[in-house]
Amino acid sequence: MLGAALVYVTHDAGELPPGLDRTLALDAGRVVGERARAAVLASRLVTGRDVSRPPIHKAGLLVVERGRVLLCRKRRGTSCLILPGGRHEAGEDDRACLARELAEELGPGGAPLGLERLGRYEHRAASDDPASEQRVTIELYAGRLAGEPRASGELAELVWFGEDDDWGALAPSLAEAIFPELIRRGRLPWVRGAQRG
Repeated sequence: MLGAALVYVTHDAGELPPGLDRTLALDAGRVVGERARAAVLASRLVTGRDVSRPPIHKAGLLVVERGRVLLCRKRRGTSCLILPGGRHEAGEDDRACLARELAEELGPGGAPLGLERLGRYEHRAASDDPASEQRVTIELYAGRLAGEPRASGELAELVWFGEDDDWGALAPSLAEAIFPELIRRGRLPWVRGAQRG
């Protein structure tokens, strides 16, 4: 394993239950090997974080129409509302990622137009698992769509989210970082949400 490391976790101080593997094989920050579940627990004790799940890097699109933001809900993984967009594939820049992901998620009407970069946001990723410590980096762009979007592929539904809708339904990155910051910058025409951030 090129770039691999072994980490030995001692049981002497009583941090680990008897019988738990004390050796973690790490390759580029990811746990490898068949005993990954036990290794994840041990990695949390050693590093304070889950090394088996590298941060997610994705591109997201902010579409605002009549004071509402287009959001989506996936069929699996999380029930939180998230931005349309997705993970980069190898060698893909943000714009290519958005074009591909939006075609998959929103159908033919989902082609992005007039893209403007708004920034990079790093935060806790959306998950229905309260113990998850997964992080996400979102390259955020504002824009509009070429036509009428429709949920397809991995999406269960599309939602036009308004300022007075339930912020508890939002992904943590939206409710705690992106929306409050965009409101403060005047990029999102909401008032009350600025007090939430």
